[in-house]
Amino acid sequence: MIADLQTWSWNGSTWQAYWPLPIWVVGLLAILLVAVAVLSYWKNAPGLGPRFLMIFLRAFSLLMLLAMLSGFALARYETQPAEVVLLLDHSGSMQAPADVSTSAGSDALSRLQQASDILLDDQNVLSLLQESYQVRIEGWNGSIDLNDPQELAEELADLEEYPRSPLGNWLLETVALQAGQRTAAIVLISDGIVTDGKTLQAAADQAAIQQIPLVMVGLGKTEVRLDLAIEDVIHGAWALMGDRVTVQAMVRTTGLKAGQEVEVQLQDESTGEVRDRQTIRVADGESMHAVELTFVADQPKEAMWKVVVVPQATEIERANNERVIRVDIRDQPLKVLLVQDRPSYEFRYLKHLLERVRNQADSSKPLIELTSVLQSGDPEYARQDQTAEILPPVGREALKQMDAVILSDAALSLLGDIFLKQLALAVQEDGVGLIIVAGPRHLPAELKGTPLQSMVPVDLQSVETPRSTQGMKSIRWTPLGKNTSSLRLSESGDVPLPMLSAVWAARQVRPLGKVLWESDDAEALPIVVTQFAGAGQVRLQLTDETFRLQSFDGTGNLHERYWLQAIRELARGKRQASNSPWELEVEGDRFAVGETVPLRAKIQGDPQVVKVLLRSGDHEQMIELDSVGPGEYRAAAVDLPAGSYQAILIEPLIASGAPLEDRFVVDVTPLEKIRLNSDFAAMQVAAERSGGTFLEPNARFAKQLQAAIPALPPVRLQPLPATPLWNHPLVALLLFTSLAAEWILRTNFNPKRLFSKSSA
Repeated sequence: MIADLQTWSWNGSTWQAYWPLPIWVVGLLAILLVAVAVLSYWKNAPGLGPRFLMIFLRAFSLLMLLAMLSGFALARYETQPAEVVLLLDHSGSMQAPADVSTSAGSDALSRLQQASDILLDDQNVLSLLQESYQVRIEGWNGSIDLNDPQELAEELADLEEYPRSPLGNWLLETVALQAGQRTAAIVLISDGIVTDGKTLQAAADQAAIQQIPLVMVGLGKTEVRLDLAIEDVIHGAWALMGDRVTVQAMVRTTGLKAGQEVEVQLQDESTGEVRDRQTIRVADGESMHAVELTFVADQPKEAMWKVVVVPQATEIERANNERVIRVDIRDQPLKVLLVQDRPSYEFRYLKHLLERVRNQADSSKPLIELTSVLQSGDPEYARQDQTAEILPPVGREALKQMDAVILSDAALSLLGDIFLKQLALAVQEDGVGLIIVAGPRHLPAELKGTPLQSMVPVDLQSVETPRSTQGMKSIRWTPLGKNTSSLRLSESGDVPLPMLSAVWAARQVRPLGKVLWESDDAEALPIVVTQFAGAGQVRLQLTDETFRLQSFDGTGNLHERYWLQAIRELARGKRQASNSPWELEVEGDRFAVGETVPLRAKIQGDPQVVKVLLRSGDHEQMIELDSVGPGEYRAAAVDLPAGSYQAILIEPLIASGAPLEDRFVVDVTPLEKIRLNSDFAAMQVAAERSGGTFLEPNARFAKQLQAAIPALPPVRLQPLPATPLWNHPLVALLLFTSLAAEWILRTNFNPKRLFSKSSA
């Protein structure tokens, strides 16, 4: 009969035996052997105690013989402990102090150092885990060797700062990699701050599906640290003398109470002079605020300005409280074309204003290069007047040279359809500014059906000519107009405006139109409306009485400011759309460490080699740009260390003037520096969703971590040769001891000897 291998488990061990009979037969045989032992001594052995002892010894010997005959053995297997994956976050926020009230520049313990201490301290966290699990430590850039404690300490000390915190994505990738593996838990040692990618909760949901608990170890503090920062600054690259330059800044405030005030300043970097300041009232918690600062370009130079949010007394990190910007101020006249059919007060006041204003740096030079056309005027007038012409400039190239064109009640039929088409293209493609002034004879009615109609910011069908009985109308700024720098007629920004007798009523403003002035009555009528049209801007003035500003304040300053600032604003479109034959641009002004910095150059002459030098302090890097088209070159700089950089065109050199350059900053991702309050709430939710635990470091942390990880038995990989027990020396010793003990007892308690002694 072929014996069958029988196996069974008990107390975590697997046992096996070869039985020639079914297991139930063997069990019955064992019962019979016990019965034989009982019958052998039940009547012959005196005394209850010796009787039971001898029965036990006889039964034990018989059962031992039965077990030895079965080839009884202990099964062995090659096993692998369940895995525990430790994810060690070493992103930018982990370099911050564990206590947010401490400066990052001090000797305070960082969160990453705290994490290293947890893994290396005398609580033997790793040793306790390695007793029961296969432990693996992962950083952002791969696995960390933990076989040698000295090497582990060195690797933890040399961990490079990771520029982002996509914790959710990292957990999702780790969970996906553990598919098919016996994983006891994934332990995330982090501050919980996520600046990129999926949330911790999304990763926890996926971990719960795969039945992998997440054990979250939270470092740092949840308290919000007081911090003010300039997040972004938008400004023009260059301006003309006399321009009112607008600088738009985004200010972030964190940790202030609602209602607190913060001052934002625009400072001259060279002198420290404050050129403008604005006060913002913050909201509770973290909030963003848009601030507009202005200054008048009064000197031709390459001006460096600082946008500064004034630090609070208890603010620790102040490096992000300011941004430096550069504005190239140029001394160039503005070219303006003024066209009107017949003379009017509006035309006379405006023409004389544009003729007399002088350059601020050199009063001998005019500020405006004016070309005026009086369409129904005497031709002799045009010959005698220095700025007057009989006909307007002809051709697209001539119109392209203008910064702004003013059509003041001009007869469009005399200008012709070709001129109007060329003007429309000059506005939309070349950025030439267009101002349309309503008048009693032609405008805005004659705009209907012309190439200019689509650029007008109101529905021309809804415009009504003013009636002689309408009376005087008061005018006012709209909220948008108050915040428009070109309508800032005084330093205070709040001045009374004159009443007007002629206002063309436009009942419907186009969706892209922005009303800056309106009538001050129940049914407010737009008076000054603006709209962008391609690269340029169109301003519609539905009155021909701005000359009343001339004498309203007794100085003429209001009239001058209104028109000069309007022309300057509309001329910006041409500056932005102008195509220089030589350009160097870094496509962005702020980049995170590790992020690619794109460079673009436009060089006349299609040179074979174009090189740009990137310089920040002692660090210099030469970049050679590749040709991507006629005169167009591109490249990308990678792995730049943190710093403020200059990008300088080294080869070829521009024929005249200083080398082309641009500036940018490489830094850790802003959120990695500003969001330093740990997100324990998100970590707790993720732990609960995945069936895990949230822990904070303490004196009993090692034991708590060990208890938080499920105790999973090792995984059996393959069987090993069994350990036979039937022929083990200890088994033979037990059998011999049992038989010897039984013999001794039988000798001492022989029934015949006992009976013979009693009869004597």
